[in-house]
Amino acid sequence: FRISAPGHLRALSVHRKGHATEEEKEEYEPNGGSSNLFEHEPETTSCDREKAMWRGDFALGLSIRQHLTGYALLCFRTLEPLQLGLIDVRQSTEVQQKAQEISAVLKDLRTIAPQKLLVSANNRSFESGHRWQWVIGVDDYSLDRSTPSNAASNAAQRANAMLQGLVLGDCRRLLRAAPLLVHPRRSRALLGSRGVGPAGRQEVFELATTRVPDFPTVKKRSGALDEDTLLMSDAWAAARYAQRATLVERRLCDAQLVESLRQEALASKKLRKISDAIGELYPRKAAHELTKVLESRVERMVKARIHQMLNEEHSSGYS
Repeated sequence: FRISAPGHLRALSVHRKGHATEEEKEEYEPNGGSSNLFEHEPETTSCDREKAMWRGDFALGLSIRQHLTGYALLCFRTLEPLQLGLIDVRQSTEVQQKAQEISAVLKDLRTIAPQKLLVSANNRSFESGHRWQWVIGVDDYSLDRSTPSNAASNAAQRANAMLQGLVLGDCRRLLRAAPLLVHPRRSRALLGSRGVGPAGRQEVFELATTRVPDFPTVKKRSGALDEDTLLMSDAWAAARYAQRATLVERRLCDAQLVESLRQEALASKKLRKISDAIGELYPRKAAHELTKVLESRVERMVKARIHQMLNEEHSSGYS
């Protein structure tokens, strides 16, 4: 295949060896799974001072397969792409070898990322000895697939899970960051897409090409788009979701903000009715069950409001 990456994204890296091999055909669920952006978000376990004051430098997205891994390196503050690429590991036969090749690229990114950030537009200067901070999102594509229906697809899925696990460990070791496994439907929902399976991936690519000038593509000899391009757009979406999840977690550490949003949610007509029902049922068991429902809805509404605030800030250019 050939690469098309005009403009400032000619820095696209493709690490390629050997010839392409057929992957097991992926079987996707036509429906099923929630597309609600506000479900299954990472739990906030603590809000210490360091976490509350944390400011990221890079958002890295990875989309890992047995033959290729797509990656997207973004500026955390602006989501500006710094580098997009593909890592070709199909010549390696062992999972450990594939992981080592991906790890080598992670090391390269660790070296070149600060240089790219410093020369990118709208970035502040950094003090000498600045500790670079990363957030990492890994597209967990297996969650967008149905259960393997035969031994071959089951073996392929297990091998990919092993490779993914090794890469996650390398991310922690090399970049000093705990990667976030991103459900594809969560990252698509953040972009406004409700698609699933191949159609959802194609929609994300189309969104990427409209939001990123000169988004790089891989072409077949016929000139048609190669599906491997979608690994880069999948990684791009995962990086954006990891950045957003981090920002949401930071806002949830602001006790004053959270309490204000809780009161706003409890003042809504729908939740007032639930609160009244709890008062009428207390102290019966049904009141306790309804209290759990109320708290769940409040939490969801608080997160939804935070997402709305971040969308408004991003659209206005705030960082």
